Amino acid sequence: MGAKESALILDLIQQLKEQGDMGIMIIAHNYAQIFDVCDRINLIEGGTIVFDKPTSETSVQELTDLVVREYRKARKSATQDR
Repeated sequence: MGAKESALILDLIQQLKEQGDMGIMIIAHNYAQIFDVCDRINLIEGGTIVFDKPTSETSVQELTDLVVREYRKARKSATQDR
């Protein structure tokens, strides 16, 4: 999906959010895009929620640091298992 399509979808999600009491789950890899429309951020690792905060209490940098740390831990574990 290109930037234009992504922006259109995020605009639609924002409109739905403003219409009323509704939960919307967004699965995304670009954290910066979702901060404007999400109230809360959850990261799921292996089916378990490993991070859960309101967007107002976190940042793209904190999320990136967590994901990179988990990735490195998984790589190290995979290398040791060989």
